[in-house]
Amino acid sequence: MTIRTLLTTLALTLFCLTPCIAQAQERTKVEVILVMASNSNEGVDPQLKPYAETLQRLFRFSTYQQKDRKILSIEVPGGMTTNLFGGTSLQLGLQPIAGSKLPVNLDWRRGQQKLLTTLVRLNPGTPAVIGGPQAENTGTYLLIVRWQK
Repeated sequence: MTIRTLLTTLALTLFCLTPCIAQAQERTKVEVILVMASNSNEGVDPQLKPYAETLQRLFRFSTYQQKDRKILSIEVPGGMTTNLFGGTSLQLGLQPIAGSKLPVNLDWRRGQQKLLTTLVRLNPGTPAVIGGPQAENTGTYLLIVRWQK
């Protein structure tokens, strides 16, 4: 085999492998809503109407108030940390899309204290509703996480 043939073969091999090695990361949007749930008989916050049926089916509270809402643009795979109402932070770790699902690691904290660590697999447009910690005798925090593909 000549050096020219060898170099041509090597160049073609590298050319074919390049898409596998240097896959471009894409950005996607993830919506995060922090909800305060309680039994103060105030009903559902108008901003939460699209989620009212799901909230009332999953949890038995009389009041749902939106406390924070963020729409985050994150690389896939990649991660981001955002600060939320009440002095908490949420770290989202997006894994590569698997089929039609986006696996997301959630790490919800107040300072160094872990409030919740979990993995959710999001379908486009379908919210994941997650029960969280109690909020100083005023209710319970809930998270709504939705992939806006």
